[in-house]
Amino acid sequence: MPSVDILVPFHPDSPQRQRIWDFNRSVWETRDVTVVVGKDPKVKRRPFSVARAINRAMEKSTADFVMVFGSDHVPPTDNGLSDIVDRASHPKGFGWAIAFDGTRFVTTAGTDAIIDRGAPTSAVHLRTRAPMATGPTMVRRDLFIETGGFDERFESWGWEDTAFRRVLHLMAGPSIRPPANFDLFSLHHPKGSRETTSVNGEIYQRDYASLTSETVRDFLAERGSYLSMPAPVAEPVVEDSPPSVV
Repeated sequence: MPSVDILVPFHPDSPQRQRIWDFNRSVWETRDVTVVVGKDPKVKRRPFSVARAINRAMEKSTADFVMVFGSDHVPPTDNGLSDIVDRASHPKGFGWAIAFDGTRFVTTAGTDAIIDRGAPTSAVHLRTRAPMATGPTMVRRDLFIETGGFDERFESWGWEDTAFRRVLHLMAGPSIRPPANFDLFSLHHPKGSRETTSVNGEIYQRDYASLTSETVRDFLAERGSYLSMPAPVAEPVVEDSPPSVV
């Protein structure tokens, strides 16, 4: 399996969020990956930005593939992780993969059962299931860098992941879909502020919704990269020397 870094944007805005992350991090430590935690350096002056935190984590990453993953999300099993990597690296794929089919939101009691008693996710009560999981995404390193990272104009959270996936789809091609009901489990915690959601939605509709595969690279060139790292350089093509003639 290629090397994988897990990029986790994190800000301990409540004891419950810290408790959940302490648990999930302990689970990640049993997987053959490296966890890279991203923090938002501007958080003291403005709301925590998921986009900025992911980009700062990416700047510390060195793996072949990276997967963006929330601190409140239960890590997949080893087999589940292998499936995500296989789809992102598949020869007929495009270097990235939507990780999960849907999101199952665990109740407070179910969260306690998982953390305190080691209950399996299949045995706990759920609040609801969403037929999508927009956050967790596996991306080949060079492709992530080529996108210029997450758009840091998206403050707090909301729409930054949708915009990033749209860029990936238009630049590289569609993701190989995850298996049906291969779901993400989200542990219960107090929700962060959504004061910027409507503004973020306006940015998405104005700048991303109408992009096409023909216009996306020009848009990114004008927008600029949010990553403090060099763009990937193509390997030089070395032609074979012609055979000697005697």
